[in-house]
Amino acid sequence: MHQNEEGEWIHDQGQLKSMAMTFYEDLYSEDNLHRPLYVHHNLFPSISQLQAEEIPKQYTTEDVRTTLFEMKPWKAPRVDRI
Repeated sequence: MHQNEEGEWIHDQGQLKSMAMTFYEDLYSEDNLHRPLYVHHNLFPSISQLQAEEIPKQYTTEDVRTTLFEMKPWKAPRVDRI
């Protein structure tokens, strides 16, 4: 169920599919020079300013080796090991 531009609630699956297709066609069309940023706050964890400043720093081979060998299978390094 979704509201159309007139504020009417749409229940029909065909109309909902058409609305979704139209939305994404318009969003990614060449005519749409201004593409709004759809960000859902609090959907993803954020990092602090200090952590953000650490991202571009140079890492040594030993830093990478240590981080990889400390990880458990199927895990990614934690924020403190970016």
